[in-house]
Amino acid sequence: MDPVITLPFFESLVINELEKKLNKRDGYSILIPSTRQQKGFDLLLYNSKTKKSLTLQVKGSRTYNPTPPKNTKIIKYKNYTWFSKFKIEKGLADFYVLFGLFITNPTRNEKSRSVKRNDWYDHILLLFTESEMINFLGSLKLKTQDKEDTKFSFGFSDKKQIVLTRGSREHMDYSDKLFHKRINILKDWLE
Repeated sequence: MDPVITLPFFESLVINELEKKLNKRDGYSILIPSTRQQKGFDLLLYNSKTKKSLTLQVKGSRTYNPTPPKNTKIIKYKNYTWFSKFKIEKGLADFYVLFGLFITNPTRNEKSRSVKRNDWYDHILLLFTESEMINFLGSLKLKTQDKEDTKFSFGFSDKKQIVLTRGSREHMDYSDKLFHKRINILKDWLE
């Protein structure tokens, strides 16, 4: 009997994205800890050609679809992630991936034959270095008071732009942290 390893869904999708961008033939391997209680990281990325590695911590969130605003001046996005602030033990993870799972068409007709069964959801990924994540979490503030916020949220309507909507007084664009724009940072680390 082969042993069975369980893996959170969002970590599995992050592995799939990494495998699309980092080919095995180029020496890249993705390793997972043998125990779910591994402290500090969820995935290890290894380059067998350079013998270099890096660790990734993955934090996942489902998304929420807001009701349309009554005030048309308020910017609303189709999807919102929701994260609780977490503690970082410095030196355990080199990179942090924030994962958001969202429904692509929440009103689609289930009986429609034109919609494939596997296209009802998608995901969005943000990639932070350890120092970027430490700075980000340290800067979280409530909108109305100069107090630390314990939650943060990102809003997005497509996979091209993502905006911090909770955790700062103003909406802040974090599109430069989108995974597909930062994959070269991981490659450079492993070269």
